[in-house]
Amino acid sequence: MSEVVLPGRLENRDAIRSRGHAGRRYPSLCTGSGKAIAAYDPEAAQARRDSGFPPRASGTLRSQEDWDRQLVDVRRRGFAVSSDETFDNVTTVAVPILNLGHRAIGAISILGPSAEITPDIDRFARLLQLSARRIGRRMSR
Repeated sequence: MSEVVLPGRLENRDAIRSRGHAGRRYPSLCTGSGKAIAAYDPEAAQARRDSGFPPRASGTLRSQEDWDRQLVDVRRRGFAVSSDETFDNVTTVAVPILNLGHRAIGAISILGPSAEITPDIDRFARLLQLSARRIGRRMSR
């Protein structure tokens, strides 16, 4: 899994449109969801290593060493951040959805202009973690 697919999205009440859309594929190295999944799925992490690290935006990771450091950081913090990696001036906070074996079965994320997301990363991460735990429990039944 060197790519992630965004199966759906919800727009905010202010109708700010994101550049991504449901069904679109993105390289896992430049998305919060891709990092969140790969941090808890060794096969997904290795698939990205095998596919390389082509740049997409100004902040895209460009080496296996950077990738591996990011995955360690995701496991330490419990969430992933992608800033200027898929699109410039866009930040994503993502949390893995884990099964009972503590393996990623998906991810949920929030995306928006970096100026609006970055100051509240920790708050968004806590809300996403709560939701991801609930989803993981329900999916693991």
